[in-house]
Amino acid sequence: MGSFAGLRLKHGYHNILLGADAGWFLENAHDNIVIGTVGLGNNVTANNVIALGERVMGNSEGGNHVFAAGHLALNYNQGDHNIAVGNMAAYQNRTGTDNFVAGNQASQLNQTGSNIIAIGRLALNKATNASNNIAFGYISQFENLTGQHNVSAGNSALKNI
Repeated sequence: MGSFAGLRLKHGYHNILLGADAGWFLENAHDNIVIGTVGLGNNVTANNVIALGERVMGNSEGGNHVFAAGHLALNYNQGDHNIAVGNMAAYQNRTGTDNFVAGNQASQLNQTGSNIIAIGRLALNKATNASNNIAFGYISQFENLTGQHNVSAGNSALKNI
């Protein structure tokens, strides 16, 4: 429901698309819920996705079993089994999988890192390929670009790692 929502959907089933351009390019997709303008906008084959908010997963080209809520969350996602909640949370995630990100701009620049837990505003923000990390707190592991197997808790914890 909404102008151009599900415009190209051909063989999909069990999809709920609410908002202008929601699921615009979906063709062979099933079991998705999209609420928000341009949600899943460029995605063709997403399955089992819940996308809530404006432009959530708007430029994604894949990703199954994903939950994203917040403006531009998981915007470029192609990875499976990701959860992102917050404005621009996991925004650049490309192929990273099995991530849980909560907080505005948490893990924002991650592209390939997997098995990440980032909770807090700007937690693991600059990580591009930092897998197997846990960061709790405001700007926790903020500068961690590629570090592996780190655990931090607290405001600015391991900020410059």
